[in-house]
Amino acid sequence: MLKSMSIKNKLQKNLLKEYKNDDEKNFVNPHEGDKASILQETRVFSSYPLNTQKCLQILTKILYLINKGDDILTSQECTDIFFSITKLFQSNNERLRRMIYLLIKNLPVSEKEIFIVTSSLTKDMNSANDCYRANAIRVLSKIIDFSLATQIERYLKTAVVDRNPFVSTSALLCGLNLYNNTSSDIVKKWINEVSECINSKHPMIQFHALTLLCSIKNQDKLALEKIINSYTKNSHTLSSSLANCLLIKYASYLIYCTEVHSEMNNNNNILNINNNRNIFNHNIYYNKDTYSQHYPHNNKQNINNTAISSTTNKNHHHNINNNNNNNNNTYNNNDHSVNKNKFIHPTTKVCFDYLKNCLKNNKDAIILFECIKCIFELAIYDQEGKNTTTVFNVDILNECIKVCQLFLLSSKIVDKFSIIRQINKLAHHRPYVVSKLNQDIENLLYDNNKSICVLAFTTLLKTGNETSIDKLLNQINNYMTADNTTFKIKIIEEVKNLCFIYPNKCNIILNFLSNNLRDDESYQFKASTIDSIILIITNLPNAEETAILQLCEFIEDCEYHALLLKVIRFLLMHIPKTKNPSKYIRYIYNRLLLENSTIRIDGMYALFYIALKCAENSKDILYTNRRFINPKILRHGEFKHIWDSMHNYNAEVVSKFSLNFQNIQQAVVGLLNTLNMVACDQTDYVENNSNNHNMLLSAQFLNDTYVLCKASLILSQQYGCLLKITCRSTNKFLSEHILKSLE
Repeated sequence: MLKSMSIKNKLQKNLLKEYKNDDEKNFVNPHEGDKASILQETRVFSSYPLNTQKCLQILTKILYLINKGDDILTSQECTDIFFSITKLFQSNNERLRRMIYLLIKNLPVSEKEIFIVTSSLTKDMNSANDCYRANAIRVLSKIIDFSLATQIERYLKTAVVDRNPFVSTSALLCGLNLYNNTSSDIVKKWINEVSECINSKHPMIQFHALTLLCSIKNQDKLALEKIINSYTKNSHTLSSSLANCLLIKYASYLIYCTEVHSEMNNNNNILNINNNRNIFNHNIYYNKDTYSQHYPHNNKQNINNTAISSTTNKNHHHNINNNNNNNNNTYNNNDHSVNKNKFIHPTTKVCFDYLKNCLKNNKDAIILFECIKCIFELAIYDQEGKNTTTVFNVDILNECIKVCQLFLLSSKIVDKFSIIRQINKLAHHRPYVVSKLNQDIENLLYDNNKSICVLAFTTLLKTGNETSIDKLLNQINNYMTADNTTFKIKIIEEVKNLCFIYPNKCNIILNFLSNNLRDDESYQFKASTIDSIILIITNLPNAEETAILQLCEFIEDCEYHALLLKVIRFLLMHIPKTKNPSKYIRYIYNRLLLENSTIRIDGMYALFYIALKCAENSKDILYTNRRFINPKILRHGEFKHIWDSMHNYNAEVVSKFSLNFQNIQQAVVGLLNTLNMVACDQTDYVENNSNNHNMLLSAQFLNDTYVLCKASLILSQQYGCLLKITCRSTNKFLSEHILKSLE
């Protein structure tokens, strides 16, 4: 015991000594290297005896170089590397052979050069080594053309039903690659082998086989429907979770194409592959109450088992027992489009039967979740069944709700989070259905995971009633201190929407929004909250007074200048509409004292605008604004220098006015008093009986920015005293505001 402890201590001591300075060492990538040196090292591939370890290192460096993308290999360099690699097929090292396969797939070489290596790959495909066989098949599927695919087709078909799962899945994936490229006709001959693989006990073989089978049949809606229908009756044969999920997606997409996007049924195939081939077109529909059969108007025969025509000229039989009605009434596609509320399309029925079967007979969480997700998405598309538990006339949401309850009661965080996300999406469109889960969702408000709490809260907001809003808003305040801005913004969005659903609770909701503006939050969060308040003001006039006061309080302590400017510009348009505008003017006035020059100018513009719109407050506002324009005496000739320097600011404004003065001298005095500016270069002196006069005026805005004016006065017997004035400053808004005080 003592001896073993001493060995342990020695090992610990040596390890600490070796790695104690690891954090100070710079990381060196062992696969990094320049292109020239790596190309030189490929000579090792021709050496004898072959150094396997060295070859593996060089092949890894080449792969790293290709995927890094900095030094792009030329076509000649790719060819040289490719021919060097072909020499490595002489080695039987399994790791080296797998690296060769990987590099051949990644090297961009021409078809003529690929032909050289196909013989070696074909030999490996018939090897006794399953690893060689499987990987060679995968590589061949990426590089061969139609002619070579025809030659090796019999080997691939044999590999599809191979006993080794690795070889079989590789052959199925090879079929997928060939089908998606140019050899689809070859793969279509494998239907029997692929169907046999679906019955395999190995889950991945089932999944890949079903993927290939559905890809082959994706242009034939009837065939896809038959596949789904067969596994509705024999669901136990499909044990793979991924295979079931794939079939669920196909079923939901068939329903979507049939019910929502019916135009795709005639022009496109199921998986959006452009094809002019017409797909299966039903002429039979089920009544959702009695499931009575209906035939086309031009069909005069009464047939118990109706044959449905399709472009593939296949017969599709639907046997339906009608105990309530023995008469067969005629009904066609046009009638269905008008009477969707009464009839279920046969494709929709088959697909929903499969989805119902998945909900009832499966215990796999993956399959159940995928099924619920697809059904909820279809429920969102079905606008006509908004207040019901049906989806396209099929009553299925009740089964979904029962499964959702199991997920919500799960001890696994991922189960609760995934299902509450889907419920949250559905709640916006089907609040009545989701309200059945309110009691279970309320338990999630106290979950340790904040993301689950937020989703639960927003869901309850959508499905709750007016009396529960106060309680929910009080509860969510505990979670608004979290760091996840995205979820908090979602909360603000949902709370905002409540204002339009329950206008009587508008003041409570506005108080909640304004309280969140007081905390230190990110720009995105506060911008979202401000936008919500502005939207409420715009759409709910009764909430205007309260919301404007909250915005005014926000600009008193706002750390984001962009938001401050946005709010000021919004307030100037809405304050004049309020009952008592003077109540809010002081908040903007304070910005002229405390903020930077840009915000001061916007604040002054806001006050001028309010003065123009509110006659009773105009004198007070204009008088107040005079405090921020201070006369500035300039030395002789200094006016011209400053005036010329302001030309670059592009902030010149020119205005013309008609003044109520009897002579020029009175106009000069009135102009100086109104603008609160001083005349430069003795231009305030007016000669006796003069009919015109020019003035140079100067001042400073908040002792920071020069404001200069050139004024021309003319006394006309016909028009009276006329003024033309040009104002320059560092900001065009400021120049406009100065001249507006003369209006």
